[in-house]
Amino acid sequence: MKKLALIVGLLALFLTTPQKIDAVCTPMTLSCPAGKVACLGSGAARRCCDSDDECSAYQSNPDEFVASQRLMEVCEFAEDKKTECESCFKKDPPEAWTAIGCIPTTPEGFIKQFLGLGIGLAGGIAFLLIIFSGFQMITSTGNPERLNAGKELLTSAISGLILIIFSIFLLRLIGVDILGLPEFK
Repeated sequence: MKKLALIVGLLALFLTTPQKIDAVCTPMTLSCPAGKVACLGSGAARRCCDSDDECSAYQSNPDEFVASQRLMEVCEFAEDKKTECESCFKKDPPEAWTAIGCIPTTPEGFIKQFLGLGIGLAGGIAFLLIIFSGFQMITSTGNPERLNAGKELLTSAISGLILIIFSIFLLRLIGVDILGLPEFK
């Protein structure tokens, strides 16, 4: 089992490569780049906006506008997923963009997303354990201890898979049929 954990750990280490991210801070100048509109807010605040409408939104409520724009600035670093990031913040209710994608900010959405992810991950692990137990039984070479260990692992993996399937069934039965919760459909 230690070997399996070591192999899975090494695969995870080598298959996940970090993305290169450049963090550059550019001070605001008096002139805006081409295609941008210079916009003055309350006090000495100065901003380059994409359009006149954006500038008027900034001038009417600078604090709220700056807060929402700062969230959107996160999307500048998500180079190839910029449109997905921007659509994430524009949802109602807004969601949070993270390294693993768009995460719901409501408790119901958060639980729903990670419950599905957890069940899928548990099913995948059970599948890998079934494959590993089959490999262990095939390579036991007549050793009864290794053969029994493989059988026990297979039995445990199938039992876990059945438990996962029944838990999904019970969640749907209780959540949708009995309580009528729309989030579980």
